[in-house]
Amino acid sequence: MLIHMQVKITSGLRVSLDLQLKNDIQGMKNVLTLNSIVEEIQEDGYFLIHMPIHEGYHYPLPRDEAMLMKFFIESEMYAFKAVFSERVEQGGFLYAKMRRIGRIKPHQRRDCYRLPCSMPVTVERLWKHEREIYPERQPTEGRMINISDDGMLFATDENIQRGDKITLTFDLSGVETVEGMALRTERVEDGKYLFRVAVQFRNTDKAQKRRLYKRIVDKQLEEIRRWKQDNKPQYVPAKGCEAI
Repeated sequence: MLIHMQVKITSGLRVSLDLQLKNDIQGMKNVLTLNSIVEEIQEDGYFLIHMPIHEGYHYPLPRDEAMLMKFFIESEMYAFKAVFSERVEQGGFLYAKMRRIGRIKPHQRRDCYRLPCSMPVTVERLWKHEREIYPERQPTEGRMINISDDGMLFATDENIQRGDKITLTFDLSGVETVEGMALRTERVEDGKYLFRVAVQFRNTDKAQKRRLYKRIVDKQLEEIRRWKQDNKPQYVPAKGCEAI
């Protein structure tokens, strides 16, 4: 096991890996977050993780490029720098051999990873502390499209305007109620709902934000494990990455 003070990295630990992608045409920095599970701890700082899956394929990790790896111990997040060394196939499964190149440290900053999902969400067009002031305003049902610990995109028949205050209630491995501010609304030409609304969460405390992040990561890992039971993904090499 790899140890930093009281923090231990062991087999079965759920981790996420941040890859810095090339800037887009607008000069914005893009971060791709991939989730995986530690399979085996080896000597000299090396360890194996399940090869991350992205859009149904094993993602071609760039070699010898520093990436930030993050994980939870109880409710605290930690991170360290690591590089991809080589692909390893064992027992019909594909793993990434990683090497730790930095110290394990507590990690406070989180880049928001958005989890695509479709589940019901209850929408109220006011914040929860205003419910008694406007009892005539009844909640409506919508459908979540994706979620991060910082916001949500959902579909609804309500014509919510930019700047509107809303309260969202949903079940993500546990019922959560969050307040938000509408950032944009798009009319949907065809589909079950009339509008798509992007919302930034407001007034979430650290405990709730941490809980949302952990549940989002856990949800994606559950989907990866379920997918692996029924499929053996193809490996698609990318230019500059290791070929088969």
